[in-house]
Amino acid sequence: MITDQNIDNQDSSQEQGSTGEYGYKKEYSAYREPSNYGQTSNTSTSFNMEEMPDNYMTLSVVSTVVGWLTCCCSCGVSGILGAIAIIFSSQVSTKFMCGDVYGASSSSKTAKILGIISLVISGLTFFAWLARVAYNVITGSLDEALDSYMMMLDEI
Repeated sequence: MITDQNIDNQDSSQEQGSTGEYGYKKEYSAYREPSNYGQTSNTSTSFNMEEMPDNYMTLSVVSTVVGWLTCCCSCGVSGILGAIAIIFSSQVSTKFMCGDVYGASSSSKTAKILGIISLVISGLTFFAWLARVAYNVITGSLDEALDSYMMMLDEI
């Protein structure tokens, strides 16, 4: 292996007009090999070795499905938020593979927040609907509530 000391010795011998290591005259003494020349690297990939953030795709899909199931009561807001969460979830791996670790992390956090908000809205909507049905059962006006609900569905 060539070290800096060997190169310095070869440079001084070249100045005196002698030949290099293999018997030829060296003309370019400015070239020096990097200090880690010939050594293998311990890294298996060329991009940043940080761990890819979770994409929360499962949360996004579940929140979308639950959001669309409760869309009549929440005006579709939770379903739309879930669909937007799916879009951000799908961006995580692409951004990470392109080397945009910050963008991947940001998309991951956004997908998580939108998925949770969608599920909370769906849950609140479901419990509000359940409370309304329970109130109508207790007061005995369930038939009137079902009729008004059917009229609302017919309008859609």
